[in-house]
Amino acid sequence: MSYREVLTILKDAGLGSLPGGGAEILDDGVRAIICNGKESSEEYLEIHRTAHQIGLPSNCTMLFGTVETLRHRLIHMDKLRRLADETEGFQCFVPYPFLPDSSRLPEAQCATGTEVLRTIAVSRLMLDSIPHIKAYRMNIGDGLAE
Repeated sequence: MSYREVLTILKDAGLGSLPGGGAEILDDGVRAIICNGKESSEEYLEIHRTAHQIGLPSNCTMLFGTVETLRHRLIHMDKLRRLADETEGFQCFVPYPFLPDSSRLPEAQCATGTEVLRTIAVSRLMLDSIPHIKAYRMNIGDGLAE
């Protein structure tokens, strides 16, 4: 079944928008390390493109502070911006830092509070065609979100 068919079934069943989780970083080399087995970067973008084409808005995300570089983050945002400019279907962008635990990604370069704020600020500048940029307080805490 194609993305269009699946998304149309979901929309017809009452789905009003598509969540954006799963983007992580839209670079397949990074994805092989941090989320091996998930869809490719292009598949993620194509799913959202298809949703937008059938009138189903969506959100998008970026997980940062793992093994990616600043360049990876900027390319990620650029890919989302291009799709947002093309389809006007994104409602919200949620950049959120990786929260380490003792079992996953010991090589993660966790983001500092300043880095989180800079990432949100750059998101607001780069993703001007996405109406909402979220400071996800559940992930970054109330103080930093404020």
